[in-house]
Amino acid sequence: DTALGFAYHICLYEDKENIAVTANLKIDFRAPFREGSEAVVRVYLDRIEGRKIFFSSVLESKDGSVVYAEATSLFIKVNRNKVVKNN
Repeated sequence: DTALGFAYHICLYEDKENIAVTANLKIDFRAPFREGSEAVVRVYLDRIEGRKIFFSSVLESKDGSVVYAEATSLFIKVNRNKVVKNN
């Protein structure tokens, strides 16, 4: 969820009025990830449909030989003022 949310901020950084909230997150675990291992998270912006933003991601070994997990997600853009209280 954190990697996908970070991808939203990178891909749509110019959108100062909205934030994205996680509506759906599906994770398929493919292989054990051992403590102390190193991995790479790859996040892909699949498509945008109005306020809906679809991402997919892969957690894999640094050399790409092992896929530890795959995920798909749906984020919804909402007006920042409706979600975050400004002090």
